[in-house]
Amino acid sequence: MVRTYKRKTLPPSYPKEDINTTVENVKSGRTTLYRAAKLYKIPTAALCKHVKGLKGVKSQTLGRPTALPFHEKKKLHSVLS
Repeated sequence: MVRTYKRKTLPPSYPKEDINTTVENVKSGRTTLYRAAKLYKIPTAALCKHVKGLKGVKSQTLGRPTALPFHEKKKLHSVLS
């Protein structure tokens, strides 16, 4: 196992505000999906998932979720302290 892990890929570089405005424009019919993807420089596949609702904001961190949700972890910590 590697002791000092270095991430090989960077997280997406497009801001969430751009995604939200783009999704609104596509859903309202002001622009097409492909034109919006080129304009905001967002990958078409990623934008398509956001428009269809297959991808949402679940967590601010990358990777798998923890075994215990945050609120349960906090309760456990307060009981043990």
